[in-house]
Amino acid sequence: EIRNCDWSSDVCSSDLLERAIEELRAFKATHGRSPRNKDKEMGGIVAAIRRRAWANFGILSWNDLLMRTLGSVN
Repeated sequence: EIRNCDWSSDVCSSDLLERAIEELRAFKATHGRSPRNKDKEMGGIVAAIRRRAWANFGILSWNDLLMRTLGSVN
């Protein structure tokens, strides 16, 4: 099965959530700090949160995603 997913679609929201989590962890590893929703690299993730793409996973805000991914907001 081939699935076409991108940040502008919630067709594969669980796949995109896993990708977002990987990106957040990679950002922290690279930059030595938690990402901020204002960081340029986070634009697609912020857009998905605003679209409520992960509401069914309990992620309604940037802080929800950070808590799930990194265990803290800062």
